[in-house]
Amino acid sequence: MRSAWGLAGLALLAAMAAMPAAAKGPTKPVAGIVVALEGKPEVKRAGSKSYGRLKMNDFVYEGEWLKTGKGERVAVAFIGGAEFKMNENSEFEVQSGGGSGQAASLKTTIGQAWTRMLHGLSGVKVKTPMAVAAVRGTEADIDLDDPTRLAVKVYEGHVDLLNASESKTLATLAANQMATVGDGGAVQRRAMGSGDHDSWQDGLQEDQSKLDGQLNKLKEEGERTKTLKWTDKDGNVHEKSLKHK
Repeated sequence: MRSAWGLAGLALLAAMAAMPAAAKGPTKPVAGIVVALEGKPEVKRAGSKSYGRLKMNDFVYEGEWLKTGKGERVAVAFIGGAEFKMNENSEFEVQSGGGSGQAASLKTTIGQAWTRMLHGLSGVKVKTPMAVAAVRGTEADIDLDDPTRLAVKVYEGHVDLLNASESKTLATLAANQMATVGDGGAVQRRAMGSGDHDSWQDGLQEDQSKLDGQLNKLKEEGERTKTLKWTDKDGNVHEKSLKHK
């Protein structure tokens, strides 16, 4: 005899299967919202082969790519509580916006970013070919100025540098420390001097009078684009969008 839980689960899945698919719009959960920009940064939406214009208050969804050219910058508030600013000539894949105790996750092969926590403590992971910078509730600058050199500067808090597979900690950086990671995971660490502090991020500021409203919009979109994940009897993982109008 099937359990009440099993019957309820089957009923839920049947109801979801009968739900009409959305004619347009993303099927992935929302990751963040654009809170500041300079120039004409671009986004490549999931399933698209080309980039399009990114605008203020646009939502960014999991699986999308963000790109800036010369003189362009963009700031995104992620659903997990982190603010992420991209400098010019950068390209990042947004893998997750974080939340529920999980860090936001991004991937890049070229670019510079600055991050801090607006709320919460989940942090941000920036994945590069050499190493992963795991920023924990802190203010830090991550710079991959070429495919063979990662530079990390910590202004507040801590950053763990992990190998590319995230199976080993290469170094832990505290406030006012910086490090570079080269091919093979070799780490060079030292104290930051006054001339090491970057300021590009200071010129890209969100409108504080609008930030609470933007974060509320992000929360609402997060509820609208939730997904349900389950594992069948054969161990296969399935995912179903719970997006509704």
